[in-house]
Amino acid sequence: VSRDELEESLGKFMWKRVERSWAESERGPGVSGKGQLVVSGIQVGNVWITVQPLLGVEGDPMRLLFERDFTPHPQYCAAYHWLRKPTQQGGVGADAVIHLGMHGTVEWLPGQPLGNDRESWSDELLGDLPNIYVYAANNPSESILAKRRGYGTLVSYNVPPYGRAGLYLELANLKELISEYRTTDKESSPPEDLQDAIWGLVQKSG
Repeated sequence: VSRDELEESLGKFMWKRVERSWAESERGPGVSGKGQLVVSGIQVGNVWITVQPLLGVEGDPMRLLFERDFTPHPQYCAAYHWLRKPTQQGGVGADAVIHLGMHGTVEWLPGQPLGNDRESWSDELLGDLPNIYVYAANNPSESILAKRRGYGTLVSYNVPPYGRAGLYLELANLKELISEYRTTDKESSPPEDLQDAIWGLVQKSG
């Protein structure tokens, strides 16, 4: 996706905001050597599978939440533009987008906190594209944000049960021997036998 194409998609007002935040010399993620905005993914039948792009603020992703004038990286914008662009014009022409897994980023983009307006980036990038959001049922507070700001139609799922795996027999024995070695008074009771036992069990465990 070229920068000119993205400017046409976003409109002059929103594009100017992007330009102020991201100089063209600032390559950032997903930008080719020629300055094109790269959107990667695979086509499987009529499904386009891709990974949500980086926000473009490496090491400080929360910065977008607290700087109202900041914008997503141009490549992030290009990814959603590419999804909405009709196939006749070289885009995906998506009928809907499915976000899998909670803690996506589109609902956290700068804009109004309680309801999107025309200057909110969630609204700008998703537009009228239906957003089906598969979200964990144990996180209702953030799923409401995905619904309110990301226009998500939530499909909830229960978190699978899990338990502590623990150690199998040899490693459990090894852990006990090492703990005993650490607590042994090495001056009054030289732990040569423990050392031999530990070394032997290490070799046995591979």
